[in-house]
Amino acid sequence: MTAAIEPTLERAEVDRVRSRPARNQDAYDLYLRALPLRLRTTRESSEQSLALLRRALELDPGFALAKAHMLICIIQRVAQGWAATEEREEGAQLARNAFSEHSGDPLVLTSVADALGILAYDPERSLEAASRAVALNPNSCWAQSAAGWANNRGGAPEVAVKHFERALCLHPHDLDVGYVYAGFGYSQLMLIRAAEALAYGQKALRQVPAMSGGHRLIIAALIELGRQEEAAAATRRLLQHAPMEIADPGYRRLYRDQTFAERLIRAFRMAGLPD
Repeated sequence: MTAAIEPTLERAEVDRVRSRPARNQDAYDLYLRALPLRLRTTRESSEQSLALLRRALELDPGFALAKAHMLICIIQRVAQGWAATEEREEGAQLARNAFSEHSGDPLVLTSVADALGILAYDPERSLEAASRAVALNPNSCWAQSAAGWANNRGGAPEVAVKHFERALCLHPHDLDVGYVYAGFGYSQLMLIRAAEALAYGQKALRQVPAMSGGHRLIIAALIELGRQEEAAAATRRLLQHAPMEIADPGYRRLYRDQTFAERLIRAFRMAGLPD
């Protein structure tokens, strides 16, 4: 049974690359140097990680794992408000190409699914990529998580909950499990369960304290619980990590459920985020 449960993302990738070496050893070395930098969740470390991954792909344009982590890095930078204007389109185009070139690779597809939803605002293809990743490897925590997020964006939070539950069962102590907690929390918020959403947001921030999405989840939940002063304090904490955050970074395009998008925008305005 334990053999079916996926180890941490980084361990799985290292094992896989050992069995199927990168075409260019220098590209692989750059990729390995980028991994811990991305996990630090700071603007400087994300810039360094992205630069290393770009160099890796210049040396080996077909390096699938570097593409997957470059997508994750760009998503993180967009979510935190750190990305340059052209990075969103760079990531969207990379995701489209990776979907075409690596459609049989579940690890790449998990990143592609998130990128198509968040960077390209394409919920249909995002769900297609996530569903394919789950079909290829149903015991992948990150395929299940990607499917959860894709269903949230697609307006199916009940389905998303099942994927997040499966993801947590598969690997409850992964380094990036905070993002699973955050996704679970947004599902609860969509289902009008603000207290549960707040609890998952708090769990998410205990894992990744700088996560913009986790801070936003807590703010929205507090507003819906009528705890305005706490929401305002949570907004100040968010702005310490991401000073450029605004009330609506694109929710009407991100979520198929327009009622939920408007709920989020209203909550963030009430909590003090600028337009």
